Amino acid sequence: MGTTEKSSVLIVDDEEMVITSVRAYLQLETDYEIHGYTDPESAVKFLENNLVDVAVSDYLMPKLSGLQVLAKAKQFQPEASRVLLTGHADKQSAIQAITTWASIITWRNPGRMPSSCWWCRTASKERTYYARCARKYPNWTPRIPI
Repeated sequence: MGTTEKSSVLIVDDEEMVITSVRAYLQLETDYEIHGYTDPESAVKFLENNLVDVAVSDYLMPKLSGLQVLAKAKQFQPEASRVLLTGHADKQSAIQAITTWASIITWRNPGRMPSSCWWCRTASKERTYYARCARKYPNWTPRIPI
C-alpha cells in the first residue's frame, strides 16, 4: 500500500444499522475507504476481486456465518486482518472464532462501538506496516495472524 492509498475496510452484517454505525464512526475518525454489505455472499464476491486491509464480519447471519466469511477473507487475502463482531458473547463461540479465522473478536453493542472501530484502525495499521516491510525487504516474511 502506497502512502497515497487509503486503507480499505469491509464490513459485513445482516443489519444495515450496524454497518451504518460503524461506517459513520470510522468516517469521523479516519479517511478509510469503507465497503458495507448486508449479504455475506456479495461480500465474499467483493473479497475475490478487491483488496481490503481489514475484514469485519458479524457472527450470526443468514446464508453464511461470520466465521465462513472470515475464512473466505483468509483464503483470498491472508494478509488482511479479520475482526469478528458478535452480540452473542459466549465462551464457546469466542474459542471457535479464535481457533479458526478471526484475529480479533469484539462484542457488538452500542457502548462498544469505539472499541470495535479502534480494532479496525489498529488492524489497518498492522496491514500497512506489513506492506511497507515487504516492499523494503523483499525476502521478509510477515508473521501473519491466525
